Order: sequence, then structure tokens, then C-alpha cells
Amino acid sequence: MFSHLRKLDWQLIFIVLLLSGVGLLTIHGIGSPESLTFFKKQLSFICLGFIIMIGLSFFDYRIFKNYSFILIILYIISLFTLSFVLFSQDIRGASSWFRLGSLRFEPIEFIKIIIILILSKYFSSRHIEMYRVRHLVVSGIYIALLISVVFLQPDLGSILVLLSIWFGIIIVSGIKVRHLIILLLILTFISVGAWIFVLKDYQKERITTFLNPENDPYGRGYHISQSLIAVGSGGLFGQGLGLSSQAGLKFLPEQHNDFIFATLAERRGLIGILFL
Repeated sequence: MFSHLRKLDWQLIFIVLLLSGVGLLTIHGIGSPESLTFFKKQLSFICLGFIIMIGLSFFDYRIFKNYSFILIILYIISLFTLSFVLFSQDIRGASSWFRLGSLRFEPIEFIKIIIILILSKYFSSRHIEMYRVRHLVVSGIYIALLISVVFLQPDLGSILVLLSIWFGIIIVSGIKVRHLIILLLILTFISVGAWIFVLKDYQKERITTFLNPENDPYGRGYHISQSLIAVGSGGLFGQGLGLSSQAGLKFLPEQHNDFIFATLAERRGLIGILFL
């Protein structure tokens, strides 16, 4: 056991723990009554994640390559899970979360790992046949089935992540340049068609607001605008703990998760984010 642990990449593990530590200190430094709760919860998740990571390091991942039926079963379970979550409670306009008591989790986060394993298994035995278009079609069907269910939640962000995973893996697997160009053209036509006929107005507004938050700084662009102000107000060395304006006065929303980077930037400045 100890010989196995010595072989782990402890340099990489140290970097992960260091990043997690910066996040913990930033959450604790928010200073609000609920920040201590978030701090304790995040610390418990980091400890649990570290234990799971060490445990999984003893697992022989090659079982997925030798026994394809395991991945097929996981894929079917993924489809059923994504379908079942559609009947869960809406959170911020999307049915993407399961609730277990006070805990909530998104099944799509685990499914991202599963689809990476499935596509890796598929192309590892077929990379010398990447000149065959049917391999792109078959792998695309794996992704398309998942995307069709995720779209019903709706979760546009996860759809883009799934497409990026598929696109990245086929590039690494050695797709022909001609096929890549054709694929990009097809995706462009699909994107244009989705923008015109599929996406709802509020989904379009999220994209346009992301690109131009100043068009609606007090509405849909509020979060982005406040985060940019927080980053800029940090200056070179930051405003310090307990002195920040955006995070301290709660102009910056979701300080402990979505905009934790902006919170750090305001408190620690350019030097702090360069260290990060």
C-alpha cells in the first residue's frame, strides 16, 4: 500500500490542494454569517474528495477497456438518470439537480466522466480507422442522445461542454482535416438553425448578454458587470480582507461559487490572481 502511495504524483496533488486552500481562504474571508457554513461544507467536500481520490488510485481503470459492457450499462444508466431528473424541482429555471436532504448534485457532472470513458474506449481501438466517417457518426450518436435529454432540462452550458468533450476527443484521435472542415461546417449550420428555430428568447439573451453585458447592466448583465467592477477595484495588491466594496457590501452575487475568482481579485488584487 505504501509503495503504491509513493508512486502517486504528489506534486500534482499538492497543486490541487493548494488551489483548494486558496478557495477555502477566499470563502472564509467573505465574512458573512453564511460564509462560515460554506467554508465548513467546502472543507468537508475537499476531505471527502481526497479520500475518494486515494481510493480510486487503487482501481485498475483498464477494466473499462477490457469489458465494454460496463460502459454500456453506465451509459444506459446515464440516460435514465438524465430523464428522471427532468421531474425534479426547478432551480433557477432548470431541472438539473437531485436533492438529498440539504445536499444537491447534478448527475451531468458524473456523466461527463462516463462519456469521456466511453469515447476513449471507442476510439482507442479504432483510431487507425479514423478515415471512416461512420466512426464520427457513431460517436456523435452517443453525444446526441445525451444532448437531446439535457436540452429538455434545459441546460445549454452542459450541452456545450458535452460537444466540447466529443470534439476534443475526435481531434486527439486523429480526424482527417477534410472531415474536420466538413464537421465544422455542419456544426455551424446546426448552430445557426438552433439560434433561429430552437433557442428561446431568454437563452439568446444569456448569450448576447455574456458578449455585451453593458447592454443591460442592471438586468441580465448585472452579474457580469459587478464581477468586472470587483476585478478592477482590486488594483495591484487588493483591498484586503473586510475592506472590499463589491464582495463586502454584497453587490457581487454568488461570491462563494460562481464569482469566487472576482472575490479573490478584489481582495488580493493582480498579485493574488497571478499567484493563483
